[in-house]
Amino acid sequence: MVMVIRTPTAPPPQSGRLPEAVADSFTHLFRRVAPHFGRREVRQHAQDYLWGLLGDLPRKNGARLAVNAGLTSPDGLQRLLTTAVWGTDAVQGEVRDYLLRRLNEPDGVLVVGEGGFTKRGDRSAGVAEQFNPCTGRIENCQVAMFLSYASDLGSALVDRMLFLPRPWADDPVRRQLAGVPADVGFATKAELTAMMLDRVVRAGAPFRWLVGGHGEHARSLKDYCEKRGIGYVLQVDRTEEQPGVGAIEEVIRLIPPDAFRRRIHGDVPSGLQSDWAVVETGPGAPGFRRMLLVGRTVRAPSEVVLFDCHAPDGTSLGHLVRAADQRFATLECLLDARNRAGLDDYEVRKYGAWHRHVTLTLLVAGLLRISAPNQALPSVRAPATLSRSGCS
Repeated sequence: MVMVIRTPTAPPPQSGRLPEAVADSFTHLFRRVAPHFGRREVRQHAQDYLWGLLGDLPRKNGARLAVNAGLTSPDGLQRLLTTAVWGTDAVQGEVRDYLLRRLNEPDGVLVVGEGGFTKRGDRSAGVAEQFNPCTGRIENCQVAMFLSYASDLGSALVDRMLFLPRPWADDPVRRQLAGVPADVGFATKAELTAMMLDRVVRAGAPFRWLVGGHGEHARSLKDYCEKRGIGYVLQVDRTEEQPGVGAIEEVIRLIPPDAFRRRIHGDVPSGLQSDWAVVETGPGAPGFRRMLLVGRTVRAPSEVVLFDCHAPDGTSLGHLVRAADQRFATLECLLDARNRAGLDDYEVRKYGAWHRHVTLTLLVAGLLRISAPNQALPSVRAPATLSRSGCS
């Protein structure tokens, strides 16, 4: 066993004990990912970084994570994100597979969503004046696509991809400065979603639907699903056109009042109850139908929410509504990752470093959502050594 000596430059935070369920889950998950970090020094820095993300530090930047680990400087943790050799996507794959095994249920869904990260300057990969889905404003920010899995057992983020606006993708100087790999070109948000979805499909993860709120998809993503026999429930705007049936606004007007079915959301005021109807709009892949799902609250029946659906033959209205209810899962997971796992606290500009920080954040955020939902954790110090198995 190799001893790593640490000399803190400032008094470390009070070290607490993780709940047993969290500590056991971390041990198990780190054993899975440890081989992908290669050298022992890199594994040690990865463990230090993850333990810092687990604890209740006020801000989880490199300097605070280093003090928490008892290191003399944050250099090693910064190298972990920038120049260290380790398999970023391999670690993400292990995290995805671990979370899917823990959360998988027959009615589980994949939920696509966008995340925005406000930035200063113009050097961070992908940063531009663009719509920030988290603030609802046009501002200088990075935008990324995220995929989560949701079921009755919970939800967690399982994949991520940074969006490169076309001016970035087409600028060789900015690409080089930001470390954008040569094989990464411009891709729409729908195409990024299809790439993440493809990874889940190749991994053999079972899911019933792809679900998303308005704005995270396009016809190309729907075509991808239809060609592969994948069901989707994707929110659309009432001003859009439905292939073969015309404007959605006209479809809504033709729905007879008795086609709506009342849905009771548990013990809630009547104003939060909702009415739902579904209209078939044409054939889909073999064994599938394309449908328009329409929902309205009792309190405001003129305000409707609409979903373009690709559903297996015989799918009930209830199944479509339950899938639509999960459309906010990714946004909820992103908020939790920001509040508890340091998702926003990175200080890196390069494309690969962003994916590395977010990958480690998703590991911690997923673990917490499974093992300690809605639970604040104490600040914890990483162990000083690694065992031969790669985990202390």
